[in-house]
Order: sequence, then C-alpha cells, then structure tokens
Amino acid sequence: MIDRRGVKPFLDGFKPLPEEDPDIQPLTIDEIKLIKSACQKKGQTYLEQTQFDMVLFAIDTGSRYRDIQDFTIKGINLPAKEITYRQHKTGKKIIIYIADDYLLSVLERRIKGKSPDDLVFPNTQGKIMYQPDFSEWLTNFAKSLGIVTRVSPHILRHSYGQNAYDRTGDIYLTQGLLGQKSILSTLRYVKNSRVKLKKAQKNHPHVTMDIPPQEMIEMIGKDFDGYMLSEDKRFDPLKILKLKHVLMEGLYEALRI
Repeated sequence: MIDRRGVKPFLDGFKPLPEEDPDIQPLTIDEIKLIKSACQKKGQTYLEQTQFDMVLFAIDTGSRYRDIQDFTIKGINLPAKEITYRQHKTGKKIIIYIADDYLLSVLERRIKGKSPDDLVFPNTQGKIMYQPDFSEWLTNFAKSLGIVTRVSPHILRHSYGQNAYDRTGDIYLTQGLLGQKSILSTLRYVKNSRVKLKKAQKNHPHVTMDIPPQEMIEMIGKDFDGYMLSEDKRFDPLKILKLKHVLMEGLYEALRI
C-alpha cells in the first residue's frame, strides 16, 4: 500500500503473531501422571491397547499425531534408546531419546515380529489410526479419569512443550524438543504460568534482599521437590531424601544469626 506521498508505510505487510487459542489448556504434571498410570494398564482389546500405547508415546515425545499415526518400525533403535522420524509438517528429521523404561518396553512389544515398514500403531486392520476416531476416544477416556479439560492429541503436544518450558525456563531448548523450525511457533505453545511469574517475582533481585533467609531456604526446598527425584526410577528414593535433608540442614547451619 502506497500513501498519497508515494511512501510505503513502515509496517505495511507486517503480520502480527497469531493470538493464543483460549481453548488450549495444557495439562498439569498431576494430570499427565494420572493419564500415564491409566494407560499403563492392559487394554481390554487390541484397539484399546494401541490407543493406550499411542497416548504414552505422545506424552513422552511431544510428537504430532500425524507423525505418530505414520510412525514405522524402522524408526525405532532400542539399543540406543532412540526413535527417528521425519516430520510431515516441517520435513525436519527428528531424533528423540527415550528415557522412560516403560515406553521402551511398549516399543519392544510393538516391534516384535514386525517388518521395518510396518506401522507401530496400526488399527485392527493394520492401517493408520484416523485422528477423529482417536480424538473422540481420548476425550472420553480423559473424562472417565475426572479430567475436565478438553483433551486431544494436540493438547498432549502442547502440554509436553509447556511442562518442558516450566521445568527448564529455556525457550530454545523447548523449541528443540518440539522440533519446531521457528521460535515464533514455540511461543504459541508456551506461556508463563501464574506460578512461574510468582516465582520469578519472588526471586527478582530487587525483592530477594528483603526476603527472610528462612523463607529463601524453604523456597529452595520446594524447588528441589519440584524435580520429583524421589519418584524417578533412576534414583534411590532414600538417598534423595537424605540428600535433601543434608542440603536443608547445611543451609540452615550457614545462616549468620
């Protein structure tokens, strides 16, 4: 667009960032744990078992449904604990490290006796699981668990990104985990939660000088608990509890009072 002076306005052609979708409410860590626990039970039918396995895969990898839908056996490398695929949307090659032992056992079960080009999560006819059918099942499944938030395959991906950002505080690392080309896309996936903003305000250098030392130590203890190391199978829970005790005790001893 040219104005009457023959000058093109500076912002002409500028496209604002898409607004956040108010219907997208990422699941909390507790809700994710509830869904994972329910999906680790044996399905009553082949179809339900496949649906359970797909949910676990989506939760632990943050993959788009389209990529999960077409995921083939050849993309699984169990010895390296890695999966590889090329995203439909971006064409980008994605490599994901599988840290969860249960998901590894799921993949080991699903590749047994299969050919490299076979689907990992086929329907009862051995073909792709269509998203509308899966989405409807997932929504009803979440409701049966008491989760009132609308749950869909894309909500699982959003939750993966949001919870990664909440834990790391690193938007670029979150971008890498989601396999997104543009940081602008990642910004649509994550937002600062009230808890995160409250924590940032409490830890701001203008404020911390006035926070009582005992309260600061309690905040450190809560941050330690937030990593849930005592529930991580890779750590000895008793040693983790002992470590926290030693840490807190050492901090209190270090107080100059």
